[in-house]
Amino acid sequence: MIQFIRAFISQGNELSVDERNILSVGYKNCVGNRRSAWRILSSIEKKEERRGNSDQQQRAVTYKAQIEEELKRYCHEIC
Repeated sequence: MIQFIRAFISQGNELSVDERNILSVGYKNCVGNRRSAWRILSSIEKKEERRGNSDQQQRAVTYKAQIEEELKRYCHEIC
């Protein structure tokens, strides 16, 4: 979806109201899914920290960092 939106925007034409709405919804869906994943991973990280399970906690931290990078990339693409 992101690739399609990126290609559409790169044509350089002025976007209509409907096209801007579609663009907004597309990015909102992509970002929303990753935000949800980030919240779940944050919860898992805290739970594993309380349990003292450092291996699982580290996995959650690593994956959460990956999700954060994806979110940053998507946000910078639209600016």
